[in-house]
This record gives sequence, structure tokens and C-alpha cells, in this order.
Amino acid sequence: MKTTHTESTVTLGAAALVVHEMTGMKPTRATLWNWARHGLRTNGTWLKLETTQAGGFLLTTRADLARFLKATGKLKATQTEQKCEEIAV
Repeated sequence: MKTTHTESTVTLGAAALVVHEMTGMKPTRATLWNWARHGLRTNGTWLKLETTQAGGFLLTTRADLARFLKATGKLKATQTEQKCEEIAV
């Protein structure tokens, strides 16, 4: 849970839409909750989506999503740079 409030944060429901824009996958917010709480096993290593909690909501950033998706292999390196630039605007 390293996300800072200086970055633009999104709820897990909104983050699901961002993942859809980045990868074409349509995860539910429950899927993102599982990624944040339990993690996703990749190459024998458990990776968790970085989040922070505020006002009863789990929040993450687009940059955290991009890092998580790239680390899990769901997003290619070239897609990461292009999509993050487009979405960040």
C-alpha cells in the first residue's frame, strides 16, 4: 500500500475501466480487489496491486495499474508507455 495522494487516484471500479482501456480485458472491481488483497501468482511469485484506503474505498493509480499489469505479463512494455501517456492526459 504505497500509493501516495499526490498522484491521481481512482476507485477499483474506475480502475477496472482503465484496465479495459489498457489491455482490452474486462475485469470486475472484485477482480481488482483480489489483486490488491491476495495478489496474482506469476512465475512462482505473488504480486499485489498497490492501493491505499481512504474513506472506506480502496484506491489505486493508473501508474500502479500499469506497473502491475506489466509485471504480470498482461501488458507489454510498448503498450505500457503508449497507453499510460494516452490515459494520463
